[in-house]
Amino acid sequence: KASLVEDQNALTHYNLAVLFQKRSELSQAISEFEKVIKIDPSHYEGCFYLGLLYQKKNRLDLAEKMLQRALVIKPGSAEVERALGVLYEGLGDPDKAELAFEKAISLNPEDVDSFVNLGVVLIRKHQEGSAEERLKRAVEVNPRSARGFAVLGWAQVELGKYKEAEGSLKEALTLDENNIDAINNL
Repeated sequence: KASLVEDQNALTHYNLAVLFQKRSELSQAISEFEKVIKIDPSHYEGCFYLGLLYQKKNRLDLAEKMLQRALVIKPGSAEVERALGVLYEGLGDPDKAELAFEKAISLNPEDVDSFVNLGVVLIRKHQEGSAEERLKRAVEVNPRSARGFAVLGWAQVELGKYKEAEGSLKEALTLDENNIDAINNL
């Protein structure tokens, strides 16, 4: 019986956390997710979303800890690998970010966000050719990805492929006329 009550409490706190998160009440959401993890340390969603919220609150060590814990609970999670890539990129560790995005893509070859994020990391590492290759794959997977076309255009500008860049950036603006990346690189 005690286990059932704990499970229900974890579910109650989880539902409250999601509600607070949807209402952008992040501190309250964090508090509720922490309660979930205290009751059930192997609660995947609790660890994952708590990691994302810690990241938003710039509590980066805790974010990494929670995301790594989520990965232990659910090995092979593309969404956790992508989140770790974003975290490492924000921490200024492009090599770890690149590895995390590559892992996310190997786990989910249709993960457009990981392709685009990897493209950004590669451009910043001055590996524009590799970036262009990954970004072309991103827009193949999702031809409606304005961000994909915008970052592809950026890579093509860096490579001196101005005509191709113009086409990619115009496509980004066709998909999203307010895409600031495309506007700035056109």
